[in-house]
Amino acid sequence: MIWQDIVKAALIGTGRANLPPVVTQASKALGIDQSLPPETQLLHVATAYAQMYKAGKEAIQWTEALPDPGDTSDANVCPPEATRFLYRILGGEYEELLPEFIQNLVDRQKSLPPETLPDLLQQALNKKEFWAQIKGAVGKRGQWLVQLNPAWQAFSNRYRDDIWETGLFADRLAYLRHLRQQNPRLAIEYLNDTWEQEGHKDRLKFIQALEINLGKEDEAFLENCLDIRRKDLRRICSRLLATIPDAALPKRIIAQLDELIEVKKRSGKKEKLLISLPDTWEASMARDGIDPIKKWPKGGVKASRFLQMMTLVPPKHWERMLEQSPEEAVGTFVRSEWSSLLMQSALDACCLHLDADWMKALLTFWIDNHHKERWEDLKVQPLLKVLPSHLLNELLIETLQKSPGYIEAEAPIAQLLKLQDHLWEDRLSMLFIKNLQQWLEKDQNRHWGQWHLRELLKNAAFRCSPELYDYLHQRWPRNAAAWSGWQDEIDDFLRILWFRKQMKASLG
Repeated sequence: MIWQDIVKAALIGTGRANLPPVVTQASKALGIDQSLPPETQLLHVATAYAQMYKAGKEAIQWTEALPDPGDTSDANVCPPEATRFLYRILGGEYEELLPEFIQNLVDRQKSLPPETLPDLLQQALNKKEFWAQIKGAVGKRGQWLVQLNPAWQAFSNRYRDDIWETGLFADRLAYLRHLRQQNPRLAIEYLNDTWEQEGHKDRLKFIQALEINLGKEDEAFLENCLDIRRKDLRRICSRLLATIPDAALPKRIIAQLDELIEVKKRSGKKEKLLISLPDTWEASMARDGIDPIKKWPKGGVKASRFLQMMTLVPPKHWERMLEQSPEEAVGTFVRSEWSSLLMQSALDACCLHLDADWMKALLTFWIDNHHKERWEDLKVQPLLKVLPSHLLNELLIETLQKSPGYIEAEAPIAQLLKLQDHLWEDRLSMLFIKNLQQWLEKDQNRHWGQWHLRELLKNAAFRCSPELYDYLHQRWPRNAAAWSGWQDEIDDFLRILWFRKQMKASLG
């Protein structure tokens, strides 16, 4: 290695020996003046190679022909003023706004600046959901660019004819997901052809990909997979089957639950559910993805089996069986001796079946009753992760209208206001800020602390519409006793909102 020759020449000294030939050749290659003294040339070579080692290895030279770029000119590329905002975001200033900036580009049918594409495409390799965000904004230049890097070619939707038979697992999985978007029936045919040769870990990933455009034509394949002995794979299959309209699996589960649930009519009182936990274990239950040894903390193995079965049943079934609305059915669940089990089952079922009416009924109950010890153990967080934006706004507006004033740190409304994947409607934004302003104005003693409120205000800066800046800039109680302890946070809130407003305006 040349570095060893450089060190050796430096130790011996140029006065006692000539420069090694490899060092002389390097000196010429680097364009160093050959009339300089040997010791000076040696220092120049050493300095240059030291920097090369810091920079890493030499880049591989591209030897193949570049794909024909065709017409890669994007007339609607991001304008220079907006590009400056993008560079500020990429440089770490309000980096949370990158998805919003890109969505604004997509909404205006504009494309990202070409010079930013390599870094953003590299980010998409590590965060697969990021590609879904940027693909509508890469433009013609981006679609051409993804062909140049083998690691990016999964973004191009161009695959070799033999990719399913000979490709690496990551490429095959990307191809299967692509097929599920374009031709779900063909995807299931491909998977069925090679299923017996696939390893267990690969099977798990392939099965999960079937969630894309899942339909009735997938039922037969998934039913056959229930005969596999691996329970983790059966569980995924059973959850997929449970969401296929009119599938056989939820019908089997409902038939079993009908023997365990009795609706008791009471004179002058509302109905009550009587629950009999499953005493016997049947092989058919294991086949349908029910874990026989899993325990429910408040009721053991039998209660867990019942909960798992209830989760697979679409909540709409209980509306039909009880002839009640979701709100009335929740009340019926609450009156049961196994109310906690029924309520948790309903929450888990909503996460799987994404029933908005039941989500609202259950979360309204949680908001109204969270303070009661009986309901402290309800696991609501998984449902909050799949909550639709319109429903979040609806719940928050109703709650702020019913219960204005100070927001407790552990209150459900605080947890809902912390969610970061939803934009707030204007009405919600104005209600929240007005509520905070009134609290600041009345509060005479709490200048510090209240960190959860400060976090909510920071989140509001990214959730409120920037078009409300002029309205939300007003009515702050700057003469209140608590103002000095809150001024920095409020200034940050307004600064972020202003940044977002100017960023949006820069796109035209």
